[in-house]
Amino acid sequence: MKRSSAGGIIVVWVMVLLGIGPVVCGSGGQSPDETKSEFEQRYQALREYVTSEGVSVRDPLLTGEGWTLYLRITELGPPALPYIIEKIEEGDWRLGGCVSMITKKRFNRSDYADVRYYGDARTKARMYVDWWHEGRKETRQESESLYQERKAVAQQGEHQAAADTYRKMRGLGIAALPWIIEKVEQRDVDLIPLVSGLTSGLGGASDAISSWASTTECLEWWNKNKQSWTLPPARDVQWAPARWAAAVTGASVYWNEAERAAVFSMDGHLLVVRPGEARATLDGGPLLLEGVPYIENDRLMLPLSALTGAFGVAAAEAQLAHVAYRPHE
Repeated sequence: MKRSSAGGIIVVWVMVLLGIGPVVCGSGGQSPDETKSEFEQRYQALREYVTSEGVSVRDPLLTGEGWTLYLRITELGPPALPYIIEKIEEGDWRLGGCVSMITKKRFNRSDYADVRYYGDARTKARMYVDWWHEGRKETRQESESLYQERKAVAQQGEHQAAADTYRKMRGLGIAALPWIIEKVEQRDVDLIPLVSGLTSGLGGASDAISSWASTTECLEWWNKNKQSWTLPPARDVQWAPARWAAAVTGASVYWNEAERAAVFSMDGHLLVVRPGEARATLDGGPLLLEGVPYIENDRLMLPLSALTGAFGVAAAEAQLAHVAYRPHE
């Protein structure tokens, strides 16, 4: 295999370990099937390169064309994460760097069960898989805890401690963006640079928001780009078309074209779900969904749990057999 200079190899390896690099989230408008197809093409191109160049699967060093092909996977952005995670679970731990670059999630030394493996790429890849399935569910709680901690130390004049806490908030990655945006909506402008940092790659992504943006500019940018920066659900989420989901839960539903929303009702309760938004509205209050609803073949696809959880009902297995929809399988 032809390699660049030793210095170049070190730089590339450090970039993979730290999870930095240019990320352009450009597949947000694709359906899951389209994203999966594009991912498979780019992944196979990388594998063919590795095979043709005689690179060992244990060799983490990719340079030149190999590094370019690696970055093409990260350019698919958050929508490709379910498929990247699947490849890691199948043994291609090298893709852990892709997860790091896309999500901006950072692990601290204290996160490692055995600190001897702190920074080890193979260990980190396994940790990203665990975070994907379980850890990221705690992001909102962790964000709120760090936010309150930062406010407390800042009020006490402990500026270095406040800066350290801010860094930890950034280390939660783009999984924290929906929560951060909620705080920006409450006019906490100090968090706008955090939005900018989490949505910028090395050298800046073309669709990133400026750290100097106003509250209005930040919120407008998010409403336009949130589908590209919202983490997709893990593949064990059960999906269903809106009307079918309503049928099996006994709810009524209609499409509000003016609001671009599906409105479900049952026993006096009202659930409003919009494509591209991870938060629904239940009786006027926010409801966090397991996944981000999307439009496929002119139908609104949403997690079935949106209705079963909101209305406190269970769908029988016989009913689910007729309506369950899993676009990732």
